Amino acid sequence: MTEYPVPLELDDELATQVEMWCVRHIAGIEPDIETYDREYEEEARFYFAELSTAPGWKAGGLVRWGYTDPYAPPCPACGTPTEPLLTIASCEWDAEGHTWIPYEDQAAGVSGSSPRYLSEPSGIDIRGGYKLIIRTCPASPDHPHVQHMQ
Repeated sequence: MTEYPVPLELDDELATQVEMWCVRHIAGIEPDIETYDREYEEEARFYFAELSTAPGWKAGGLVRWGYTDPYAPPCPACGTPTEPLLTIASCEWDAEGHTWIPYEDQAAGVSGSSPRYLSEPSGIDIRGGYKLIIRTCPASPDHPHVQHMQ
């Protein structure tokens, strides 16, 4: 699957263009770029919730930032910014969006009364809903891994 950076990782101009596209797509109106004042906050979140980074467990990919600003911790051995190796998540999909629900779970997952185990099949809880991200140094596989929670 293809992932795209979260809005915080986009430059201001591109982030505004993405927000405008979301407002056009969801609200069905043409927002005026000169007077746009984030009146359509829910529509602007569509990209983050439904299109940018996949939630859940994954190897590689992009980080679904939200609790902190984007930050690639440096490798403790050489200082190179680390890259995601493995994400261990508490949930496989978010309650706010339905795009990431696997096809076979969609009927139960969007009903609103789906059993909790559908979105949490592993039963692993990373400190009340967080994700543990194991990062690796792209300069050398021999350098130590770095971990952070998001």
